[in-house]
Amino acid sequence: MPAVSSSDEGKVRIDWPAVSVVAEPRQLFDDPNIDLIVIPTPNDTHFPLAKAALEAGKHVVVDKPFTVTLSQARELDAVARSRGRLLSVFHNRRWDSDFFDR
Repeated sequence: MPAVSSSDEGKVRIDWPAVSVVAEPRQLFDDPNIDLIVIPTPNDTHFPLAKAALEAGKHVVVDKPFTVTLSQARELDAVARSRGRLLSVFHNRRWDSDFFDR
């Protein structure tokens, strides 16, 4: 993982001391060394961040829920298709009780 966007650099450094940390997510979209953007942010930010990343030519993985509305989901799909980028939704099971039992 080359970079993380976070408002709390100290928290990031605990788990990933060598990673580059930027305050603004959109800074990552302009980095030519980054091919994929993962968006695990608050739900209402999924659409604008994913759209900006796709428009910058990045592949995008969005944490669930994918978007807040169906029209936003359709728009992201259209942008991804027009740019030839992969777009996927991800469900993080880290906090599910059966995940802890493994």
